[in-house]
Amino acid sequence: MEAFRLAIAEGADGTELDVQMTGDGQLVCIHDAQLDAMTDGHGFLIDKTYDYISHLNFSIQKPGYIKPTRVPLLSEVLELFRSQPGFVVNIEIKSAEVIYPGIERKIVDLVREYDMADRVWYSNFNHFSLLALREYDPDAVIAPLYNEGLIEPWKYAETMHTDVIHPFYRNLTEGPGILEGLRDHSIKPVAWTVDNEDDIRWMIEHDVPAIITDRPAVARSIRDESR
Repeated sequence: MEAFRLAIAEGADGTELDVQMTGDGQLVCIHDAQLDAMTDGHGFLIDKTYDYISHLNFSIQKPGYIKPTRVPLLSEVLELFRSQPGFVVNIEIKSAEVIYPGIERKIVDLVREYDMADRVWYSNFNHFSLLALREYDPDAVIAPLYNEGLIEPWKYAETMHTDVIHPFYRNLTEGPGILEGLRDHSIKPVAWTVDNEDDIRWMIEHDVPAIITDRPAVARSIRDESR
């Protein structure tokens, strides 16, 4: 939760978070499907109960820098953000390495419960998952994530019936004509992950609609300077 509170404190316009599901069906905000690298636990999230997960330390990668902390439930994060007017929440559904049956419906239902459907986007590297979510909620904003250098990404976006995509940032900075083509077809790119200050400036100078960054305070400062 510390990272999400910091996003608010640093003036971010929104946040991107990763959601996976425990073996007993609890939606949790965590990047890795496997616990070993990020926690003092072992095994895959899908094989564990939330009770087990909730007792793990999720800050072992930065000893002495971050106090021991537990993984938050998605419901806790939505509760935090719904009191922030206009704050956008991009939920990345982590269902590529591990498939979580029914996770799309559970997430949509929870977002509706917190009355945040108009402020939530859904992204995923597993685009079949996004289509399943769209089938359940036709009004949902879906944003396919991709790392590959697609030649005409606007055509792919149109195939998925979406006007938002999440390309790796170098697809915009190094892909000839990509940004112009997206703009011509009214497709909004949200580039990830843009942490270098020169790259942030490039995005701002080229009117990229939004970026995902680990340095929101820096990005906001650069944006304010450019105005």
